[in-house]
Amino acid sequence: MHQSKRAEGRAILKKEAQTLRDVGVELERAVQDVLKWKKAALDVNATLRHAALQVEARFSVAIAEHVEGLLQTRLFQGAATNENALAIYSKPVPAIFEPVAKNCETA
Repeated sequence: MHQSKRAEGRAILKKEAQTLRDVGVELERAVQDVLKWKKAALDVNATLRHAALQVEARFSVAIAEHVEGLLQTRLFQGAATNENALAIYSKPVPAIFEPVAKNCETA
């Protein structure tokens, strides 16, 4: 009986080791995607802020702040205790960016 439990434990460890490797690969891919899109959002934020200043727009282009809020709220859930942040950043990302996009279109 003891030998069969040990064999079962070894089989589980061996199987889950590969699962852990697979998860590691996919998590790294996800992190790289997040970094790529964060950079894209920050680049567009800089471009929009510059253009908003040129036309003296009376709205805030807060993409950088939204990105940081999203990451803090969604990825580091323990850090997000502010009810307003939770209400804003639990929405889908397109819904968060849409008001800024509409302001840009009507400036």
